[in-house]
Amino acid sequence: MMENYTVICKNVKKTFFSVSGQVEALRDVNLKVKEDELVMLMGPSGSGKTTLLSVIGAILRHTKGEITVLNENLKELSGDNRTLFRGKNIGFVFQSFNLIPYLNVQENVAIPLFIQKVEREKALDIAKGLLLKMDLKHILDRYPKEISGGEQQRVSIARGYIHNPKIILCDEPTSYLDAENGKRVMQILKDIQKANKSSLIVVTHDPRIVDYADRIIEIQDGIIKNEK
Repeated sequence: MMENYTVICKNVKKTFFSVSGQVEALRDVNLKVKEDELVMLMGPSGSGKTTLLSVIGAILRHTKGEITVLNENLKELSGDNRTLFRGKNIGFVFQSFNLIPYLNVQENVAIPLFIQKVEREKALDIAKGLLLKMDLKHILDRYPKEISGGEQQRVSIARGYIHNPKIILCDEPTSYLDAENGKRVMQILKDIQKANKSSLIVVTHDPRIVDYADRIIEIQDGIIKNEK
């Protein structure tokens, strides 16, 4: 049976240049991620996990090698096309939540739809429906500073999934949460990922959530060292 891969990295390198020299953040990384798979990237700080997430998500450009995402060669996409491709196909969940403080919860969740020029009222209705499914009806009209850290992370997840992306990239989604909220967030991510048959790639240091992974990849010094 032929496998469907949403992400294929071949001999990927990422080098950062500065006046003091250069740093190889990724070195000959080879990785394939299947449709409907939850992959965790683990390793020490500075090992290249977030850099790998950023080049897969078309936020950073890789230096050498080839990255194919949903059958698109990222190196061949121009700046504007990269932005459009990223906005349509990839969802992001960040450790710092990145919620806009002057927008309420419903408006924050609707942002990806606003960017795609979905009519405002329709976008807000879709956001409301998703928030209701996630048991967040009670905070629809609240602002980020008025809700808990666990609620902020769930709002961030809703925003990442609202446009039904085929790939979700999460950077330390449980790092600021206690054990109970961390597991709750991962269960939400897993449930939505399975329902949408999307690929979910999670960067984490958190050993409490490893059981949610289909596959765990260990990265050290920009190299994939182990896979299980």
